[in-house]
Amino acid sequence: MAKAPHSISKPASLGQVAELDITGLAYGGDGVASLQGYTLFIPFAVPGDKVRAEVREVHKTYGRARLVKVLAPGPSRIQPPCPVAGECGGCSWQQLDYPAQLEAKRGFVRESLARLGGFGEAVPEPSAILPSPQPLGYRNKALLALAPGPGGEPRMGFFASGSHRVVPLPEQGCAIQAPLANQALRVALSGLKAQGIRCWDERNKEGQARNLLVRTVRGGSQALLLLVTTDPCRDAYVEWGQAALKACPGLLSVMHNHQPGAGNVVLGSQTRVLAGQDHLIEELGGFSYRISADTFFQVNPSQTARLVQALVQARAWSGREQVLELYCGAGTLSLPLARACGHVHGFESSNQAVEDARHNQQLNRLENLTFHARSAVQGFPVLEQAGIKPDVLVLDPPRKGMEAALLEAVLKHKPAEILYVSCDPASLARDLGALAREAGYQVRSITPVDMFPQTYHVESVTHLTL
Repeated sequence: MAKAPHSISKPASLGQVAELDITGLAYGGDGVASLQGYTLFIPFAVPGDKVRAEVREVHKTYGRARLVKVLAPGPSRIQPPCPVAGECGGCSWQQLDYPAQLEAKRGFVRESLARLGGFGEAVPEPSAILPSPQPLGYRNKALLALAPGPGGEPRMGFFASGSHRVVPLPEQGCAIQAPLANQALRVALSGLKAQGIRCWDERNKEGQARNLLVRTVRGGSQALLLLVTTDPCRDAYVEWGQAALKACPGLLSVMHNHQPGAGNVVLGSQTRVLAGQDHLIEELGGFSYRISADTFFQVNPSQTARLVQALVQARAWSGREQVLELYCGAGTLSLPLARACGHVHGFESSNQAVEDARHNQQLNRLENLTFHARSAVQGFPVLEQAGIKPDVLVLDPPRKGMEAALLEAVLKHKPAEILYVSCDPASLARDLGALAREAGYQVRSITPVDMFPQTYHVESVTHLTL
């Protein structure tokens, strides 16, 4: 993570154009430059670049600028494989070569621990980051917006960064999606045109088709497609779904979701099968997982297997441990943990996720698992009431990290070991710092995992002991 240059009190001026040297990368993906001591963050800039940039935002200690032109490329700059990489809001690093991405992400973890976690010079060193076997074509899920084109024809794409303007998907599809996903999406769009289905016009509040969701399983051999519309299911949607299933080998499920609301909530409460089956089966690390349209599952299956391996190998298991797993989701981590320990007690606030987790437990014939449809904060009290003291606490919180009440509960009960899976270095650093200061936990290992190539996001597995 690049340290921001010392900022001067007098900022740059809006609209000012300057030639700048990019000195590093900030967490968030932007290049970092200094304009006479004033820090500027520049999207799509790469360390070592010399650029011309226009100041677009001015704040007291920093500003943001638009990349106008690369005057001299840095050594890690490459040609993005996607023609809309600089416009679409999905990828921010396609112009950065993969080794440089990995180096930057490991740096983000280390720098966050040092500065935000308060570890300073005593910062625990992250191990080498686990690279993704597929820097491109790795994603197993995509949610695309639908919008009318200039002539009213359906078009699909992702929103431009910071806006609701749809950037049409290029002809070859999305570079980070599985090939079958792109094929299914092309078939879906062609079918919308053939059926005369109008896309939702956000400005005029007209039309029906709002979103297309596509999911694939590892290897991209099977796909599921979901159409979200403002109106209930009708014959045209059924015909569209049946035609798509026939036209796309590997597409096993086509579904419809009714979302009449005008807000940003993507899925409504009513989903039905238009053609094929209602789920896919993901095979991962010797386990089977049921994947429905709205199931939460990591988007990079190959790296998910490596993350699970890093988690299980972070400590030595006797096969007798009582494990408390909080934020267990649909059991992605629970199943491999159950094979290593005595019993896993999983807690998840989403009823649907717990239903999926229990189905996955049955699918894999595992008995030493108990799933609770309750919040993470309730984990310790529920086990305490049952007379169970967990030997190992496994955490996989959302991006914001542990909520204050949960941190308080962890500090109160002090499990001997913690395995912390994080998707955000900043919240990880905050939580690890608190655990170290307040309870004396020591970081035994941190393993960064690149789950999201072509973006600044980084996952990690941390092992802590008292």
